[in-house]
Amino acid sequence: MKDKFFTFIIILLSCLISVLAAELFLRFFLPQPLYSFEKGLFMSSPDYGYALTPNVEKYHRQPDYNYTIKSNSKGFRGREPGINADTRILVLGDSYGMGQGVSEGKSICDLAHQHFKGSVKSLDIFNTSISGYAGINEIGVLKRQLKDYKPHIVILLFFWNDLGVTESLRVQNGYLVVNYGNSQTAPLREWLNNNSHFYALLKRSWYAFKSPKAKTADPDPAIPQSDIDVALDYIIRMKGICDQQNTVFVTILLPVDGVYAGSPAMQACRETMIKELKKNAVLYRDWTLIVPQEGKKQYIFGHDQHWNELGNAYFSRYLIQVIDDVLK
Repeated sequence: MKDKFFTFIIILLSCLISVLAAELFLRFFLPQPLYSFEKGLFMSSPDYGYALTPNVEKYHRQPDYNYTIKSNSKGFRGREPGINADTRILVLGDSYGMGQGVSEGKSICDLAHQHFKGSVKSLDIFNTSISGYAGINEIGVLKRQLKDYKPHIVILLFFWNDLGVTESLRVQNGYLVVNYGNSQTAPLREWLNNNSHFYALLKRSWYAFKSPKAKTADPDPAIPQSDIDVALDYIIRMKGICDQQNTVFVTILLPVDGVYAGSPAMQACRETMIKELKKNAVLYRDWTLIVPQEGKKQYIFGHDQHWNELGNAYFSRYLIQVIDDVLK
């Protein structure tokens, strides 16, 4: 019995030493791109589910980029909102609106604000977009900021991974975690995401191994009507809340993966969404109609498809156009 126990200990120690050696080798000779938000960037919020920790500066790392996120006192990215501006515009959205992957001042909303600064009397754009947000978070932001910020215009940047989302991500031990798997191990996974090059290599290898099997499934499954209904319900509720305050509400349907119209199933989903938006008198813009027709990949990061600086600059022109149209 003792021999088996000692054998187990020796095997365990050998595995630990091997993992440590692999970690040190990768760290010093073949560093891996880490995929993580730095611990402490997010905090739980009774109004929104979660938000950025106010007044912090943290790193966000992915294979495509490494940049700093600075939060304001309200728990959102960027400068303080101009609550005394003559025209106040509230932007709701997720990682695309937040400017995931680009540095401060380079997001779509930052660029639009810079355009109007000085050209329009006292116009402010308050960007409340945060990575992982969906309708369940954004409606909470809307209700709170209609009281605090009192916007004249509300713009929702809708992305398609909001379809069917009824539960918010959560913050646990300083990390933003998804709502599946063992909740006790979630902080450990995020710690590994932040710190382990060996773990990053294992993850990429696993995804590469899984991807051929995924292709055996239906490559373009129809999107359930129930998922579409969830997204539409949040949008229509937001419109109703804005109507009660005489606030203009605009929904912008973003392109799939940053600059693509999407598969036939996704295009059918979009057509259904647009039909219902019209039926409920929701003002909208369909940005799949204005995606760049050539060199699309130069506007997005190769790994996760978010807009790079060029992409944010490209679409900021159309955000400016939406604001101009509403102001007229």
